[in-house]
Amino acid sequence: MGALLTIGFQKRHAIGAERRRHDRSAGTDLIEVLRELRGLSDWPATDPELDSWIAQRTELLEKLETLGDQLTSHRLRRRLAQAGEAMVLWYAKDLERSLGLSEHEVRNVMARDAERALAVWLRGDSCPPRAPQAEYIAGALAVLVQQFDQRLESIRRDCEHIALGSSPRRRNRQHTLTE
Repeated sequence: MGALLTIGFQKRHAIGAERRRHDRSAGTDLIEVLRELRGLSDWPATDPELDSWIAQRTELLEKLETLGDQLTSHRLRRRLAQAGEAMVLWYAKDLERSLGLSEHEVRNVMARDAERALAVWLRGDSCPPRAPQAEYIAGALAVLVQQFDQRLESIRRDCEHIALGSSPRRRNRQHTLTE
């Protein structure tokens, strides 16, 4: 019986050690990706440069997502996903308008914060709280996503009404014509 317990303990220990090695490898690769994102230039002024820049940026964000999904820490995975979401070009102009921060500034703040969290976690400590500026950006992004979702829901409802032939606008137009 004691031998079975010892074997079970050794197996769990080996699995834990393998997970830690995998986390360390993915974490080290993630830090490099985050540094590359921070080192990426500002939004280019000319179209040929813009296409290349977008391709490079997209590739780095895909690596961030893929490597981030491999980590065992749920909190850190969520933090990296939110950092990547803040760097998506779809939101860049809205963030710039609402916060007064350029895409480059948002990318640098979120990448630096994620890099710091990763380094602390790889050291064996728990994931630290966000830096104040990163928290501010994450909060603004949450509001933008909520507003975007509300707009999409409104469009979806209008499309359903149109498909059913009873859009609110059509009913109002018909009502006005019959008066």
